[in-house]
Amino acid sequence: MPIIPKRLSGLLNQWLETSDGLILKYHERNAAITLGLEDRASKIGSEIAKAEKRLQSIDSKAIDLTKTTAKKIGCKPNLL
Repeated sequence: MPIIPKRLSGLLNQWLETSDGLILKYHERNAAITLGLEDRASKIGSEIAKAEKRLQSIDSKAIDLTKTTAKKIGCKPNLL
């Protein structure tokens, strides 16, 4: 079984926490839209955009770390 570097494991945890929060924000925004709370929906929309950017950043860091780790152990990162 491959060993996952601690840093990559940390990124996975960050990604999971952020995605969980994002799902909640989607739900909150849908509820605000349903209730006609346009200002609240707009505010949540900006929070969603920030969370999505954070996920993209975590993804990029994980990809870079995976490539670096693959090179260190002599593997070709062919899934990226």
